[in-house]
Amino acid sequence: MEILIAEDDATTRMTLKAILNKFGYKVVETCNGNEAWQVLQREDAPRLAIVDWIMPGISGDNLCRKLRELSTLHPIYIILLTAKGIGQMSLQALRLVQMIISGNLSTAKNCMLVSGWGKGL
Repeated sequence: MEILIAEDDATTRMTLKAILNKFGYKVVETCNGNEAWQVLQREDAPRLAIVDWIMPGISGDNLCRKLRELSTLHPIYIILLTAKGIGQMSLQALRLVQMIISGNLSTAKNCMLVSGWGKGL
C-alpha cells in the first residue's frame, strides 16, 4: 500500500517515512500542499494521506475540502496532523471536524485530526 506524506518539516516527514517503511508501506513524500494536491489528483493516487495542517501552498484543511469535491473511484482517507494542542484549536478546526462528521460517508473523503503530533520528538 502506498501512503502520501505531506509535511513541510523535514524531520517530521523523515520520522513518519521511517515508521511507515518499517511496517512495509511505500511512501510518497511532498513538502507542501500544492505538491500533495498534484499527487492526490492522479488516477493512481495513494488511498491514505498523512497531511500537516499548516504547510506552504494549500493548507491541510483546504486540501481536505478540495479532496471532498474531487471525483475518484476509491475514497482517499486523510490523517490531518497538527502540533497545536486541543486547547489551541480554532473555530476553523472545529468547523472542519463538524464538516467531516456530517459528510455523506458513502461518497465523502474521510479525515481524522491528530492534535499534538510532534510534541516531544
